[in-house]
Amino acid sequence: MQPEVRQLALALSSAALLTLAGCGGGGSSSSEPALPVALTLSGKAASGAAFTSAVITVIDTTGATVGTSKPVGDDGRYSVTLAAGARAPFVLIASREGAPGETQALVSVLDAAESATVNITPITHLIASRLADSGDPLRLADDLANGRAQISAANVAAAVADIRQILAPVLAATGTSETDPLKASFEVDGTGYDRLLDSIRVEIIPAGAGSSNIEIGIQQTGADDTAPPPVIQFSSTHDVATITTANAISAGSVGGTAITSDTLVAPGTSALIAQLLQGLNDCYALPTGTRVDRVGAAGTAANIVAAPCRGVFTGNDPAGFRNNGATVGGGQNKPFRGMFFDSGTGTVFSQGAYEYARPSDGRILVSYRARSADGNETFGTFMARTEDGTLKLVGNGYDYPAEVVPSQQLRQQITLAQEPFSYYSTGYNLSVANLTQSSGASIFDRVEVTTPRGKVLTLRPRPGRSQLVLQYDYLPNPTGSKDAVNGLSNTGELRLRSEYVDASTPANPSPQARESARLYFANPAGFPDDASIESLTAQSVWTFRYYLASAPDTLAATQTFRTRTRPLSIRELRYQGLTALDDATLARLRNASNPAGTPPEGQSLLPGSAPLALAWTVPDRALPPTSATLFGLLAGTTTPFDDGVRFGSNDRSAQIACPAGDAQCHPTVDGAWAAGTYMNGLSFSSTDATGRSFSMYYSMARLNPGP
Repeated sequence: MQPEVRQLALALSSAALLTLAGCGGGGSSSSEPALPVALTLSGKAASGAAFTSAVITVIDTTGATVGTSKPVGDDGRYSVTLAAGARAPFVLIASREGAPGETQALVSVLDAAESATVNITPITHLIASRLADSGDPLRLADDLANGRAQISAANVAAAVADIRQILAPVLAATGTSETDPLKASFEVDGTGYDRLLDSIRVEIIPAGAGSSNIEIGIQQTGADDTAPPPVIQFSSTHDVATITTANAISAGSVGGTAITSDTLVAPGTSALIAQLLQGLNDCYALPTGTRVDRVGAAGTAANIVAAPCRGVFTGNDPAGFRNNGATVGGGQNKPFRGMFFDSGTGTVFSQGAYEYARPSDGRILVSYRARSADGNETFGTFMARTEDGTLKLVGNGYDYPAEVVPSQQLRQQITLAQEPFSYYSTGYNLSVANLTQSSGASIFDRVEVTTPRGKVLTLRPRPGRSQLVLQYDYLPNPTGSKDAVNGLSNTGELRLRSEYVDASTPANPSPQARESARLYFANPAGFPDDASIESLTAQSVWTFRYYLASAPDTLAATQTFRTRTRPLSIRELRYQGLTALDDATLARLRNASNPAGTPPEGQSLLPGSAPLALAWTVPDRALPPTSATLFGLLAGTTTPFDDGVRFGSNDRSAQIACPAGDAQCHPTVDGAWAAGTYMNGLSFSSTDATGRSFSMYYSMARLNPGP
């Protein structure tokens, strides 16, 4: 399974803070005397696949770090010798980097001062959640040190019993009902207990200082491509009776769906995924001239000649790979483009994990991390299927692009005294690239999207937009508009729920009514509160139906897309936090903005003598940004432009430069903008390993007036 259990504050950073407390920590009433001899803890850190590259940190009852391991290898094994003076009980945290700036972590516990096997898995993470005061396993060490939690033999046994009851049908289907989740020996090969780990998907999201929202997805193949998997959802504040009743958990079913061995992840799948990634590593280890006989952007699947490279694809032929209409090649945005360039040599694929199976044709989605020789990392997915006992790359086989990304945003109004109307929003970005003909016209008439709740939304092409945009179904066509019936938005982002940052701002008029940009908001009656967002499942299924401009009355294709996580609720987003401009940068943007009555009202004049300098801060729990983009209109026109910059997750300052030669740029000053050029928005963006996107957006536009 993919370890979706994460707090975006760095687990190891938290451990370092606890170390500073040392013996001055509050301790637990069940703590034992300091160890007279050094003890060794060992076991497996795995989530189905080995939790590769993770470092295990052991924290004792005082909050001191008393041992760390070497990075976990492909077999999942680790070993830690504890420092003299360590005091039981212990919290073990396995941490590794996910997306840039993100830490993925799994937690386990040991109640006694003894050399022991201690496994660290999603199951032990759930056990730790039952012990933590807030349900957040990554706060358990702090809870222990400050007396908010106890780790004793009795309460660990009670937590294990809780999790066994919650997971009873999956344990029965995998034959692991009696296996000790903390101390049992197992191999990371996709069989036995490891198959259980492959068959569940755990996500724990802190909802505040006192509780966490938990989802356990059962990795079971449904009856067809539109059937979502069964899930178990609950709050950390719920007792077992409430959880089992609310989720209709019985000895053999969840929510009325039978859980059986033959519909779970096939035995040995994680081992097959590891073999496939090793095959890719063997290919990319070869020199470019050995991999392909045509280097560069003009290369195609036919130019891949090395047997190790051809052998990872279906039928040993890269031409058989097709994904969202794209085939393997060296062109921009082509799959496996790195095979055709020297910069791809030495790329290492790792952290492979099973996501789900497509029952119509047996293809499975695999997530992975790829790290190039120069250190750049990407996180992605591909589809593969079994051929002659091995996994082969095949793609999803679809002809047209489609993606659904859970998206969160804080839209901060920073000019014209509109700060009280800053608001959070959460939802999904429906992404369909606006493919064009040689004439420049879109090939699409429309794409109809059926949401997991059965509502049908329409995406249409809009001139100047690289993505299709949502067609309004709740606004009249604006006066003088040339848009299609009912008008078009400017976005494919579906905002399910929004809420003002300032609780004292009257809810009516809503952010939807105030917003002057052509954004798209769902009917608020459908998502009236945080619980309505938290009830969404991680793996939701969306259906896309494509109608082409050449035959708008004929259905050209039907494709399904399954998400890997859900959007955060507003309270979860508030608790996590987002990037913020520093005070000096924010003051500079405000000082450069036009006052009320001076057009363009509220917009900030871009510098005509230098690039735009930015500096920002990142809260402890927030995901650091990796890009910034400014938006504006060409001087004296309604023609939009945007300029941006990418940077590292550890950076806290950057410059956006106007690209020389563009119409908005200064004719003689490099990086500066032409006189009278304004920006109306600035966005900081980041994406986690599941594709969930975060945006801190600074708006400098006039909102609609209130009543």
